[in-house]
Amino acid sequence: MSKIYVFAGRVHHVERLSSVVNLLIQKKHDVHFVTSDNYLNIDPNTSHLIQAGIPFIHILDYLPTGNGAQSMTADALRRIDHIADFVDPFYLAGSVREASESLLAFASLLTKESPDLVLGLHENNFWYRMLAYLCSRCNIPSVSFQEGTLRLRDEKTQGKQSIAADYSTKLMCWSDMSRMTYINAGVNPDKLVVTGISHLDPYMQPYNKQQLVYNLGFDPNKSLSSFLLPQTHRYDGNWKSAISEMVGWANNSGNQLALRFHPFEDESVSENIRPVGKNVRIVSVNTLDLIRASSMVISQHSTVAAETIALGVPLVELDLDNFGVLESLAEQGVATLIRAGEISKLTDVLTGKIVVDADKLKAWSQNNLGPLDGHSTERVVEQLEVLL
Repeated sequence: MSKIYVFAGRVHHVERLSSVVNLLIQKKHDVHFVTSDNYLNIDPNTSHLIQAGIPFIHILDYLPTGNGAQSMTADALRRIDHIADFVDPFYLAGSVREASESLLAFASLLTKESPDLVLGLHENNFWYRMLAYLCSRCNIPSVSFQEGTLRLRDEKTQGKQSIAADYSTKLMCWSDMSRMTYINAGVNPDKLVVTGISHLDPYMQPYNKQQLVYNLGFDPNKSLSSFLLPQTHRYDGNWKSAISEMVGWANNSGNQLALRFHPFEDESVSENIRPVGKNVRIVSVNTLDLIRASSMVISQHSTVAAETIALGVPLVELDLDNFGVLESLAEQGVATLIRAGEISKLTDVLTGKIVVDADKLKAWSQNNLGPLDGHSTERVVEQLEVLL
């Protein structure tokens, strides 16, 4: 029996890695979630794990006494004091202190527990990047995953693909095209394995759509449309006026509409939105459950757009300001574009009068999403057991 640690610093880390964790446990491996908090309390995971009754290890339980975090913090702040021109000193000091403690705690955890394998959702996460680095220093294999859609914008502005496997032993990719994108960004081809989208496997199973609609508080005898926004600061256009027009469409047409903000969105954003209409609600449920409950999903360039296509739900790309959508899926023929003055077309998509070309959709899915056969988790675990 191998000891495997799975880093999950945010709620969506648990959600996306659970299928792999569950299969590893079924195969009698000793698997533990490892978590940490974050200074801004974004998508906090510790309280989620406690409420869900999921056992976990918290890295601060491994922070050595007299650990030197204070001197590390002071030294780092002296070397980066110029950043205080751009970042509030309070947040700067607190985040550097947190990073120092996390680094020391991760090192202590690996030394004391000596896991056989470490998993993390992706190296672009600040905490897992530290852990993957320490694993490479300790000769402990670590594995990361393609978390979402590989956008050219993210590579140009943040180098997200080029740094995706600096320290990881393996990186699990969705598709052959994803693998080539990583290779073109400079990732070692030997690290890349095509498995499909493992976190979607549980959602590929048969289900009762009406029951899901009912569980969300909507009428199960009527179809549900869902507007899934990217983070509002990344929305192409005016997201507030888009919500207003979507609510107007729902009220005027009598259709049901669920509004779902991005999990990282500040709660104050949704608290300030008051949709009017008995058919409209703001929900905060698991996004994949919401997609499955939906007969139509409206979004833009968020990863939920790709997940919507993978789960076989019609996708609308909304551009009511004629702003232009980043790396448009409608331009690739797999979503229906709705621009200014075309809001009524939503009903045509919902009723099936407007559909995308099935051959284009199939080819795009194979190229970008990889195998959608419900067995991606098995392929991932097979690769993990090779490392073990």
